[in-house]
Amino acid sequence: MKLWPFNRRALTAADLPESLISAPTPAGIPVNAATALHSPTVVGCVRLLSEIVGTLPCHIYKKAEDGSRDRADHAGAAVLSRPNPWTGSGEQRTRMMVDALLHGEAFGRVLRARGTPKEIHRLDPSGVTVKIDDRTLEPSYHVAQKTGA
Repeated sequence: MKLWPFNRRALTAADLPESLISAPTPAGIPVNAATALHSPTVVGCVRLLSEIVGTLPCHIYKKAEDGSRDRADHAGAAVLSRPNPWTGSGEQRTRMMVDALLHGEAFGRVLRARGTPKEIHRLDPSGVTVKIDDRTLEPSYHVAQKTGA
C-alpha cells in the first residue's frame, strides 16, 4: 500500500502557481515567459532575434602577438559545430537565445571526456538556480533534475 501519493522529484517553476513565479505589474497582470508568449508581438520578436542568432556562424579565434586574430584549432570548435547527436549548431543557438530572451539567461552543460569537451546539452532555465558565494562572489549552478514516472 502506497502511503505517500506523490512522486518524489525536485520542484520546478512549472509546479508553482503563477502568482509565486511572477509579480503582478502595475496593470495587475503577472508577466513571465508563458504569459508573454500570448502576445503576437513578443512571439514575433523572440522568433526573429533567436532565428537570426541561430544562423550566425560561431567560431573560436586566437589572438596573435601582433593583435590580429586567426581561427583557433580548438577542441571546443567541433562541439560548437555539433553540440550533441540530436541537436544541430543553429538549433542549439536558437533555443538558447529563446531562453535568454524569455528568462534572462540560458544554460548549457558541457560534457567532457578526459578534459576535452564532447557535447553541450541545453538546460531548462527554470530548473537552474545560480548561487553567488558571499565571500568569493563565485557563482555556483544547481540543476534540478526532473524525475518521476
